[in-house]
Amino acid sequence: MITYKFYEDAAIRLYKSKGYRLVKRNHRGKGYEIDLILQKKKSLKIVEVKASVFESEIIARKFMDKQIKCYNRFLSKLENSHLSTYNLSFDIIIFAKNQPEALLFNIYKIIE
Repeated sequence: MITYKFYEDAAIRLYKSKGYRLVKRNHRGKGYEIDLILQKKKSLKIVEVKASVFESEIIARKFMDKQIKCYNRFLSKLENSHLSTYNLSFDIIIFAKNQPEALLFNIYKIIE
């Protein structure tokens, strides 16, 4: 059985191929969790990883409000740190759970 770690690993490989490096995985704060925090030069990318048999746009819409709240909580923690000078963006990557061998996915840029 394929676990979410499988999809998180696939997302990490994808973003590494674009020049990002993993800063933290499964970051937990008060009332939120961030699957992946990645860095590329002076840019931080927060990534939510999902896998579903449903249409990815439906999943993205369902989680968008929740993820924006999570993003805002994370931002509030960065305000007084050296990371506040970084460019921040937020993606949701949704893998097609019914075809894991093909690793079909869509990336939705929530905040850029």
